[in-house]
Parts: sequence; C-alpha cells; structure tokens
Amino acid sequence: MPAPTLASARTQTQTKARVALLGTLLTTSPATLLAASPALADTFVMLDSQGDLPSPSDVHSRVDEAIAVYLHAQGHTLITREQRRQRLPQSASPTTNHPPDHPSPEDECDPNCVPQWLQALNAQGAFTYSLWKQEPSGQSTPDPEAPTLLNLALTLVTAKNQTFSAAMPDSQYLQHPETQVPQLLEQTFASYTNPGPRLQILNLPPGTQVLIDNTLAGSAPFNRKIPPGTRNIQLQPPNAPIQNFTLQIPNNPTHIEQYNYSPTHN
Repeated sequence: MPAPTLASARTQTQTKARVALLGTLLTTSPATLLAASPALADTFVMLDSQGDLPSPSDVHSRVDEAIAVYLHAQGHTLITREQRRQRLPQSASPTTNHPPDHPSPEDECDPNCVPQWLQALNAQGAFTYSLWKQEPSGQSTPDPEAPTLLNLALTLVTAKNQTFSAAMPDSQYLQHPETQVPQLLEQTFASYTNPGPRLQILNLPPGTQVLIDNTLAGSAPFNRKIPPGTRNIQLQPPNAPIQNFTLQIPNNPTHIEQYNYSPTHN
C-alpha cells in the first residue's frame, strides 16, 4: 500500500470536517454553528518542547498525548513532529545556527520559519510548550529528596506569526496533564478565536520574559492578546535590568499597542 501523501491527508481532513459538520448541524443551534464552523477542519502542527527537562521524558509524553487527545476531540487534525519532518519540502527547512547540545537541531527554527512551515503543510497553527522546574513557594534552598515540581506554558503560533499563550499560575504545579493541559488549551483557543486588543513589543532581546499584571504572559518575540484597561508590564531581559511600566489598553478588538524596547529605558 503506498504511503499517504499530503494531498490524501488533506482529503481525509476535508472528509472528517464534513462528518463533524453534519453532526454539529444535528445538535447545535445556528448561531453556535456559525461561530464554531471555521475551526472544524483546522490542522495544527506540533513543534518541539522547551525548558530545562531532558527530552523525551514521561512528562513530555503525557503532555503530547493530552494535546493530541484534545485536538482530536475537537475535530482538529494534528501533524506530529515525525509527520512534519516527512512532509516539509526541503525549501522550508530552517537555516539558523543551532546549539551543539540541542537534541534535534533539525527542528530548531527562528520565529520566521514557523509561518513557512504552516503554509507548506496547509496548517493554521503550531503548538509548542515550555516545562520548567519550580521550587515550592517560600522555599529558597532546593530539597534533593523532594519530588520535582513543574510548571507549564502553552503557545499557539499562527500562519500570520501571531502567538497566543496560556500558562499555569505560579501557585500551581503540573500534576495531572490529562486534565490540566486541556484547561490551558481552552484558554489558548479562546484567545485564538476571539478578537481583542494586542500588545506588540519590538526589539526584545531573545529570552526576554514578559509579565502582565505580575503573571508570565510569554517571551520574545512578543505579539499577543492583552485585556483592555490599565496593565502593568514587566520585561525581564536575560542580560539587562528589569523594566516596569504601565500601559492603557483601549477596549478596541482591532487595536495593536506597540512598545519599542530600549535597554536604556527608565
């Protein structure tokens, strides 16, 4: 039997979408259907995870599986990392320099390659996530006998190079990916499907973390949805002083607030 091609995969996706649409027509009101129908046939791509944990690990596998189960249940198609490697044309391969200790340098990509990959794969977005170790609140010295506590942030990158993220609160830890990952996915999709004002921070050094109202919102490059109102922004560059400032975000779904980072800003 010949291996499935990208064209046949698209046909299968369209068939699934028609079946899902028929089921939705039978059970959903017209208003709800109109809002949900654009996402029925969406295809998403899995990118490599990030963080300070060795990969692959059991935690990575559980998070991967939770993402796959959620997308399947919502009627979406998921292109796995292995499928992405097989389907990507040579012209879409990344050309950036990679750290020598990276476990899979062929997957490393600067932000500009992701939209190219998505267009080549006829996909609407790509998922990636970060796992990092976190010490219990109030504990300054790590306890070598204590179990490793992890936090998780999930990011969706679109073909237009927009990013939508959701992170677990600092007071919570990743204990049950099967239930906690879908909660983050719901938050991410809510930002993805609903319009709203966005904050774009230009010229951020790589690795800079962005906090909005004392909550981690993402890292450079930063172009994400932000709630309207008065917002306290904190920038944490890896090799420069922390910056704090306040922005007034209008309640306009098409507004893009741009901020130019400068290392000498006070």
